[in-house]
Amino acid sequence: TGLAEEQCGLKIDLLLWIDDGATRFKIHHHCGKLAKDTRTAAWLSDLHRPDWASWRLQLLREWHYDHVFIAQKNFRDMVKQQGYKDEEITFLPHGVDLDIFKSMPWVTKRYDLGYVGYLNDKRKQMSEIAKQYVNFKHFDSVWELNACRCLNECKILWNCSVEDDINMRVFESLATGLPLITNKIVNNGFEELFEDDKDLLTYSNEQEMKEK
Repeated sequence: TGLAEEQCGLKIDLLLWIDDGATRFKIHHHCGKLAKDTRTAAWLSDLHRPDWASWRLQLLREWHYDHVFIAQKNFRDMVKQQGYKDEEITFLPHGVDLDIFKSMPWVTKRYDLGYVGYLNDKRKQMSEIAKQYVNFKHFDSVWELNACRCLNECKILWNCSVEDDINMRVFESLATGLPLITNKIVNNGFEELFEDDKDLLTYSNEQEMKEK
């Protein structure tokens, strides 16, 4: 508490909350001592699942930020329902650090198809299908350069978003220079960022995934 009081007493021009999902405690929500001219902004990544969205939306209501950046375009209506105007919301998708995620041509290709990340039920189902006809590898609990090396051990990379979200894996996979096949993502700005069959390949069902 003492540290929070001390930090809130500092002159701050811009306070930016980057949604990382690690904690619900945001120091600025509790101190109440920010200067009146301090500008505030939030960047929201995870609103595509109701259980993830609930407390984030609560924070938006309780602390009205000057501006909200959204990683998925269809978050806009959700944010507007918390009392924000259109001009207070901007689409700002995920990105990637090219010093970390990159091509590693010296790494031996060990797998036909690979995925780095958590396997929820939807991903488990589709990955089991993939295993029937290619050498598929799932990597879990690997981060940054280790994750990049795992990606580079594959000939083709795979992704399956949770709920039509353009997740970080899309950007991290493409940064390696390897082909990426992902489920078709709609209404979230995907078409503004990528061209299907040129930047990556998409599938809508099991049969399309096999064909691609």
